[in-house]
Amino acid sequence: MLSPLPVSLREVLEAAGLPVPAGDRVPFELEEVEGSIGGRFAKVARAVPDRVAISYAGEEVSYGDLREMVVGFSGCLAGEADVPVALYGNTSVCMVAAIFACFEVGRPYVFLHPSLSAERTGEILRDTGADVVAYDAGGRKPPFELPAGVTGVGLDRREIYKGGGAGNDVGADSLAYIVYTSGSTGQPRGVAQSHRNVLADIQRQSRDLLVSMEDRYGLLFPLGSSAAICHLCGALLNGATLCPLDLSRASFHDLRQWLEKEAVTILDINVSTFREFVRVLEKGENFPALRVLSPGSEPVHRIDLELYGAYFSDRCVLQNAYGTSETRTATQYYHHKSLDPVLDGEQLTIGFPVEGKVISIVDEMGEPVPAGDVGEMVIRSGYIAGGYWNRPRESEERFQREASEIVYRTRDLVKQLESGHLVHVGRSDSSAKVRGHLVDLSSVEHVLRRHSGVEDAAVLMAKSRAAMDCLAAFVIPVSDAVPSPGELREHLLGHLPQSAVPSVFRFLDRFPFLLNQKLDRKALEEMVRMPPVELHRTDATPPESKWEKEIADHWRRVLDLDFVGVHEDFVLLGGDSLRALALFAAIESACGVRFAAADVFSAFTVASMAKKAEALAQGISDEALAVSKFLVPLGGREGEDSLLFVPGGWGGDPEILVFAGIARQLSSAFQMFAVPSRAMDGEWVKVLEDCDYDIQTHVKGIFESIEGLSHVSLVGECVAAVTALFLADLLEKSGRKPGRLILIDPWIPDSVFDSDEDASSDMPEEIRRYYRMLKSAELPMVESSFAIISSTASGSREEVAKFWATRTRGMVELFEAEGDHESILRSEAVKTAGLLDAILAAGVECC
Repeated sequence: MLSPLPVSLREVLEAAGLPVPAGDRVPFELEEVEGSIGGRFAKVARAVPDRVAISYAGEEVSYGDLREMVVGFSGCLAGEADVPVALYGNTSVCMVAAIFACFEVGRPYVFLHPSLSAERTGEILRDTGADVVAYDAGGRKPPFELPAGVTGVGLDRREIYKGGGAGNDVGADSLAYIVYTSGSTGQPRGVAQSHRNVLADIQRQSRDLLVSMEDRYGLLFPLGSSAAICHLCGALLNGATLCPLDLSRASFHDLRQWLEKEAVTILDINVSTFREFVRVLEKGENFPALRVLSPGSEPVHRIDLELYGAYFSDRCVLQNAYGTSETRTATQYYHHKSLDPVLDGEQLTIGFPVEGKVISIVDEMGEPVPAGDVGEMVIRSGYIAGGYWNRPRESEERFQREASEIVYRTRDLVKQLESGHLVHVGRSDSSAKVRGHLVDLSSVEHVLRRHSGVEDAAVLMAKSRAAMDCLAAFVIPVSDAVPSPGELREHLLGHLPQSAVPSVFRFLDRFPFLLNQKLDRKALEEMVRMPPVELHRTDATPPESKWEKEIADHWRRVLDLDFVGVHEDFVLLGGDSLRALALFAAIESACGVRFAAADVFSAFTVASMAKKAEALAQGISDEALAVSKFLVPLGGREGEDSLLFVPGGWGGDPEILVFAGIARQLSSAFQMFAVPSRAMDGEWVKVLEDCDYDIQTHVKGIFESIEGLSHVSLVGECVAAVTALFLADLLEKSGRKPGRLILIDPWIPDSVFDSDEDASSDMPEEIRRYYRMLKSAELPMVESSFAIISSTASGSREEVAKFWATRTRGMVELFEAEGDHESILRSEAVKTAGLLDAILAAGVECC
């Protein structure tokens, strides 16, 4: 067994000659671990009612006001103990209060982030059995249909809710939350943590980090992650201030300004984000208030220590911690730039076990390994989750109860140095069979990293483009001089057998990450099936204008490419959200033009970004730049041919983003737009109310927006097939017959619901009226032929085709897409795009 003998933060500060924080504290006694999170928060709120609890988006909320909000919300969320409450939304004060309201009433919460697919959201709701979906009434409503028996609750912080929640007996054993593991290595699993486990971790963390009421916790992680709990409770159970920032909506310049303005003292940040972030900093004394910096979610290397030393103040101490959703924090290590770090090669130690956690290193048989050997980390503690939610078999494999403690097998490989420090080596399940030979994937990654031209590498088994199993390597090069696959294969053969040498190489600027900032292995697998970037040239048009040359130059640097055509797609060239942030930061530093994170969806190309940058530089507003409130640019090649996607559902941002993903996969030469329904747009709702929801008025409003476009093709989905049909009719009457008319899983209006009462009571009234308008419309007869794409899971394909055949004097061709309605638009988007390409290229007139 490894004894819990960590070198504490206090000892590191004293060794570095730095003062130990001595701010006022709300006493946090060990006995409180046997209470509840809500009880601890109430104690803190009573002790410091006027102190700032949350500082977010320019607003400060006191502990007294937050406590009042929590008590009010608890009345809306009360219910049967241990039946989960689902919370939907982005980071907001309202959602933080909702989390603590769940703690208050003794009901575990599960967080549904808006980025989750409808399919995944439905899986979580079914798996947890949640009977309530609560959301911020001042934000975005859930765009998905609630399952039977699930109630939607809009929480309005401006409302005064009388009384609190019904009194469940909330104790240490009550469940606090369910968080779903990343799915980076397999199917996501729900992990439920009790009030005791959270309180024990936060009480220990508070002592270890020397937390006081003067501290300001910076929260960059989404509220549905385990990491977020450390910050939410670390701040609000200590009388400190929580300072959230939604990184998905911010640039690195925003991050820098936020750190300075909020005077953040404790910050956790993903390692890859950290490496990109320092690019916008000047070397020297940055963020003098920051005293603890904790890069995480990935191994910390020597280069990260060098960046910390060069860019952060002498007051700042770096923490490297290890934890899992199942165990919460298990080990930690503190380092100051003036001291010698503990490294194993290039990798920083994860330190020693924290108090309350005992670690063993065992072999495949569960026996202790000799000192210095690599083995699986096994954690024993009274403060570990008891298993996976609704997964008894998997729980039995990983969790074992011994008296009052849980023994958890992490499947992470570690070794112990002579000093006693632990080093994370990899995963025990990071092995694969290649042509009958067992290959340790972590060993291949290790050898790749030893190449002078490789900064980092990930290796996994995947299906090749020919649907064959293959070993694939994803390499982040050190510089612009990218090593060739042949050079890397030769390097690997010098250290490994032929069977361990990857057959596929992909070169990336940064790895893709999941919402909780863990490596997205599924995204990497998809890259194997795509052509290499250098062979996927969709445009060779060089930049010509001043702004095109400026923007293209930044694209080349961020994407590590020698050439970028002005009409090439950012995402298809390897861009992702992290690289978009780096791109925006570089453009702002060099040109003074600020793009938002959402612009990656509306400005896919150098040409479109240059056009917007030039306008922004001239002081033209975003509103003035809009093509039309009924047209959302989705990129593509500017020219005579236009492709309009008319999304179904509510016809809002979530549906448009689905088609943005499909549009990125199309190889056809169109300039592409989405047509929003504006069904929830107050300005347009007023227009529709004034005409008693006349569909002719609605469609004419759209038609006026597209009159400047020529050679228009239409793609209508689900309920919006009706809108697409009316647009085709108007185009024909104006002498501009649509190039193509494609319907994806179109509805039969009369089959949706037979009466108003059949519509979901949780659906907003605006959407119900929008659906009634589409349902009651007298459909026109058009000359254009149809192509109908129907999902194989649909049981009424022939019936649908027969109905829509009555609306055309042309021909109807029925195509099948493998999957259900959700999957053909999301997980199978590449195949659907391929089908669209084939239809657009061949034309339905030949059918």
